[in-house]
Amino acid sequence: NKIAVVHEGVPEAMLQLPRLQQLTISEDVTLSADVPVVTFISRNLEPMCGFPTFMRALPSLLGNHPTVQVVIVGGDELSYSSAPEDGRSWRDHMLMEIGDRIDQKRVHLFGRMPHEQLQKLYRRSDLHVYLSQAFVLSWSLLELMACGTPVLAEANPMMNELIKPGINGALWRGQPEGLAKAILTLLQTPDQLKKWGAQAKQQLQPTYRQQHCLDKLEQLLKQQATCF
Repeated sequence: NKIAVVHEGVPEAMLQLPRLQQLTISEDVTLSADVPVVTFISRNLEPMCGFPTFMRALPSLLGNHPTVQVVIVGGDELSYSSAPEDGRSWRDHMLMEIGDRIDQKRVHLFGRMPHEQLQKLYRRSDLHVYLSQAFVLSWSLLELMACGTPVLAEANPMMNELIKPGINGALWRGQPEGLAKAILTLLQTPDQLKKWGAQAKQQLQPTYRQQHCLDKLEQLLKQQATCF
């Protein structure tokens, strides 16, 4: 009874940002309006965030979808996981494992991006894959939803707080081959994905809207002030 949970909230301005039809993210990579874009983003690319699982799903995904573009963003440090036994970064380790089985012209790996550029990528992504293990709900998930991006997430209690399957996203659990099939199935219904993205925005209202969260925090502080 002495604990209150007040989220930091999503800025209202982010909820107003329009979706992007096309995005240039480097001199060599332009995500045009006529190709589906799947994203995977993490502070660091490591097992606790599901990076190996996602990478192992790519051969099947790319082999069965001729135009999909995949954008992966993250650093090579370790936040929650151990390093591979070969001493490489997880990025290099996974490229060594599957690099010859994927079309690297359609898989774009980046390091960390400035926040403003990340938001643009959110707004261009047709489907974001979020595979973090259950430990804490990330601010990036809320920002993705605020930008109208549909999410396919690892099915765990953390995700159940925000992802409502068939309403604003989808939940998945299993092996990499099953993940590839889940992504392929969802990409076949672009209109449904757009609807999920729009409903994801609505899911944040008003509980996760920043002004609502600040009002709750102010009420809490005023309440505590009466104790002194």
